[in-house]
Amino acid sequence: MEDLSQGEKVDQTVVDVISDILKRRLGCDSKVGKDDKLTDLGLASLDLAQIVAVLEMRLGTDPFGERVAITTIRTIDDLCNAYKLCVAGDSNHEEEHSFPESKNRAARRRERVTRKK
Repeated sequence: MEDLSQGEKVDQTVVDVISDILKRRLGCDSKVGKDDKLTDLGLASLDLAQIVAVLEMRLGTDPFGERVAITTIRTIDDLCNAYKLCVAGDSNHEEEHSFPESKNRAARRRERVTRKK
């Protein structure tokens, strides 16, 4: 993944996480595209919560704290774009100060997952 832009890495990570969850649920590989609706793939709200938790650990951010309403997420592309908002950041490093609570939640989740292993 070294040759990919930051946005492309986010896209690939989101698709990989969703594909992994679908593989576990269905027992086979499913090809997913960014235009696919999460509900059309058979994913429910609990699946979305699992996807968000895994993405938060892998990408180190939670876009649903203040920037994006989780209820607006319908497609894989919607999910990709939500994470790109946080991962891309800006030249003022606004995100370092905008998400202290979501970063704290992420740290607590990572800590719980680590303790379980």
